[in-house]
Amino acid sequence: MAAKKRMVINDSSGEEEETEEIDRTTMRTRNRKKQKNDRSAASLQEENERLLKQLQKLQSQAKKVAHETTSSVEEDEYESEEEDDNGDLTSSMQILPAIQADPKGADLSNIKRVSAAAARKPAKTSSRAFKTVVRDNEQSDSEQHDGASIDTPAHTVPRSSSPTTDTNSSHRSSSIPPNTLTDTHKENMRPPGAINSIPGGLASTSNIPAIRDGIKHDPKKPKASDFEDTVQALILRASFEYEAFISTTDAFPSLQLRHQWAAKCWNHALKDTGQDYQLTDVIGRLIRQRSSRIRGQAVTTIRSIVDSSYGFKKKTDPKTVANNIETYQKFRGVFHYKKPEERLGFAEGKIIQECIQAVWFDNKNSHGIVFKNMFNPISLGTLSLVFTAIDHCLEEWSTGRHLKTGFEERTVSSKHQVFRADLVQWSNQNESVVKAIREKFFKRICRDAGISIEPTIKPTLTGDSLVQVRNELAGRTGETDSEAEE
Repeated sequence: MAAKKRMVINDSSGEEEETEEIDRTTMRTRNRKKQKNDRSAASLQEENERLLKQLQKLQSQAKKVAHETTSSVEEDEYESEEEDDNGDLTSSMQILPAIQADPKGADLSNIKRVSAAAARKPAKTSSRAFKTVVRDNEQSDSEQHDGASIDTPAHTVPRSSSPTTDTNSSHRSSSIPPNTLTDTHKENMRPPGAINSIPGGLASTSNIPAIRDGIKHDPKKPKASDFEDTVQALILRASFEYEAFISTTDAFPSLQLRHQWAAKCWNHALKDTGQDYQLTDVIGRLIRQRSSRIRGQAVTTIRSIVDSSYGFKKKTDPKTVANNIETYQKFRGVFHYKKPEERLGFAEGKIIQECIQAVWFDNKNSHGIVFKNMFNPISLGTLSLVFTAIDHCLEEWSTGRHLKTGFEERTVSSKHQVFRADLVQWSNQNESVVKAIREKFFKRICRDAGISIEPTIKPTLTGDSLVQVRNELAGRTGETDSEAEE
């Protein structure tokens, strides 16, 4: 480094001494280089962080694409090579080099079948293949459901009672007694749990559900995916309908009803899909476990609607907390009225229909469409579950701060019983009018969800067209000699 020398006088000795002075220009240059290097290092670090985030994003996208590709493969059957009969057969042939035959006998141990000659994989059934098969509209009398099935004293069957059904039996047509709940609306009372016979006359079967190869199946912690494709699809289908029973009839059914509904849903799945498998203990338990799943799904969806509809804020400053408490007190106990302040329009509150639509009519494959006969009209059981969930979500704001709590039977069943009783009283005042209101709920919810409930194919011989055809046929006798051939 360049330096300048100069003579200075030492104050203590008075003698001249030689010192070096660093060139200021050189010092500035050095500082600039250091600053430039620091900036370059910072830029490099930022660039590395940016590239790392981009790499992570690309990896996430790749995993998502791989998952979607796998899902699409799982939901589609393997394509058969016999689909294109007019194709070039040479595309599935492989030319092998000529070999000299062994005079003592050809060794065929190393010959392998390839391409079209190879063994075919069995067609794979998607786990969702049966889930959204729409229930037949033409149900037997014992299956009719008009949505008023909770018009009975709640839980007249003790929860501690053991099920009367044998879960090892493949079908319950002879083992399930009629439901013991008493009626208060004779013409409306057709509870799904009341099974006198299994529809379709399904006979006992010897087809035992098989576990997938290579799966370590734990009977204490079973999963639907433990079973082969077809059985897994049947389990998901039966479970989906079981959730509809929970949603429309009783959110907290007795042990006996849970067993009866699981058996009925399994038999419906067999009938709707043309399959024939036994209902084992493990499968029955998998179906019954869906009770808590659909309740949890409902309260999670409804919680977000309550927060947004009533304007609750999660800030903790005193003003926000006070506003939350005021809102809670304003709607507590009157949220289900169309006009809460005047207590007018019981069960017609806007939030009620919003919640039903979000939980059960989210798309064309939702419970409310696949099992529309169970939701049309909107049942008192569905309304009681929604009332209980909204009340539960409101109570989470009682202190002005959101305190999330579990939607468990032991904590909410008492309020659920109160709401059920209120709804029964409401229906008792004028059953025909209340039923019409619930039918209007169903139509309005489907309309707002953009779901068409009208049949896609309508009859063409109606009105004037039918009269014209009748008049045309009136002057004819059919195929006779008097009618000239065209």
